[in-house]
Amino acid sequence: MSHLTNHFLQNSNWLLDLGLHIDMLNNNMPPGRNEFYDTMLSESVKGKKCIEIGFGTGLLSLMAIKHGAISVEAWEIDETRYEIGKHIINTLGLDNKIRLNHGQFVAADFKQTGYTVLHEIIGPNLWNEGMRKSLPLVNDIYPSKFQVDFEVLSLSKKDYSEIFFPERKFDPEVELLPGAVECIQSLIDNTPQFKIHRRDHFENVESCKIKGIQEFYYIDLQLKEINSMAFEENQIPQCYEIDIDVQVDDDEVCMLYPKIAVLYKDNNLFWSYYNPLLVDRSGKVTVHQDFDTGFFKVYFK
Repeated sequence: MSHLTNHFLQNSNWLLDLGLHIDMLNNNMPPGRNEFYDTMLSESVKGKKCIEIGFGTGLLSLMAIKHGAISVEAWEIDETRYEIGKHIINTLGLDNKIRLNHGQFVAADFKQTGYTVLHEIIGPNLWNEGMRKSLPLVNDIYPSKFQVDFEVLSLSKKDYSEIFFPERKFDPEVELLPGAVECIQSLIDNTPQFKIHRRDHFENVESCKIKGIQEFYYIDLQLKEINSMAFEENQIPQCYEIDIDVQVDDDEVCMLYPKIAVLYKDNNLFWSYYNPLLVDRSGKVTVHQDFDTGFFKVYFK
């Protein structure tokens, strides 16, 4: 197979694109991902017509057909992944089993009945792939259960400063209005560099201490509940927030690490940590997550 005749391969990234990521395809990100979905689908799709939201390379659809699904109607919004998906379906001779649509699946447009819905619309912050608007609230949806907790860690202020505030100099190399460089530099200097510091970066930091787990929420899309409370008007909430009492020593900073898990029966698939929420003083804080974007906010009462 030549990339000259399969032009979509020139736009494919098997190392960075989560829809194609080789570590995820190889069952390494997260560990046990493929067994989790294979077990779940082996018990849920036999003799059923399925819909898959977010096709990627089609592993869920292929598993579903392997486990006796009658057919799969799939959606893929990304053009490159759509072209790859079409190639896989055609090469495996599955055109009569899997139909791939190019576009976004919108839950509000879902009018069919009798379909089992499959998906892997999940990122490190759970909601960052548009899950709230894309997933229909139907009885047959897999996976349907997710849990978000905070792993509570502390770090000395010295290590926190060195790790989260590396030297970042703003130099636009053109003349700006008076005070502009200083203004922007001040903002840079006072912004923690969240995105490059996930949980595993701290395992070898001597001052890092694990203080426990703080529960945030458990959501069940089939039962239409969050923390055992029913969704109002049968819709996934727009946000969730709780109050937490945080105790921080004078010489440390507290970090709340969002910890995402997917659940099926007794199987718990730890998906990922997300970027930490930082608390630099003791007191009651409110932690808020927007379910449309996945973004977290933390602020003092």
